[in-house]
Amino acid sequence: PAFLDSVLAGYGIAPHVSYDAEAPIAVAQANKTAYGASWPHVDFGASTLIVSFSADFLDAWGLPVPQQLAFADARGKVEGAPRFIYVGARRSLTGLNADQWIPARPGSELTIVNALLGRGSMTAAAEAAGVGAALLEGLAREIRGATASAILSGGHSENAGELASAVAELNKQRGNVGKTIKP
Repeated sequence: PAFLDSVLAGYGIAPHVSYDAEAPIAVAQANKTAYGASWPHVDFGASTLIVSFSADFLDAWGLPVPQQLAFADARGKVEGAPRFIYVGARRSLTGLNADQWIPARPGSELTIVNALLGRGSMTAAAEAAGVGAALLEGLAREIRGATASAILSGGHSENAGELASAVAELNKQRGNVGKTIKP
């Protein structure tokens, strides 16, 4: 550090610390544990279904510009474009680009993912999320039927790390890691 400080000082550059108060640290840590990378590459073009649990990948989640371009390329296909479902309380820029929005109550995304993993009932998840059970059953059918899905996790709730870990487990269960989710 002292050597680096002297080199920087020689160029008139003062050392500094960067801080991002809105960074989803819990999600990045859970991703690093699950995938070995804080922000794994999402191959939207290899996906037949994209499901986002409050991951605003077109706005501020991960690396937005490369993701915007990759998403636009994937969705711009004449045939074989991936279907996109957004699950979250607020219909963000990412949610506005979805084919379907599931307006789940804030913080209820974890309950939904746990139900998708078989750790609870869809009825209980629907009640926690404030949506119809049929809507979540449809989501489960779409995920089961997708040949290649990319399931993403975001958010800043107190359970964001748990949600990211559960989503990573769902991605592993569905065979997405290495296919659509690339560490």
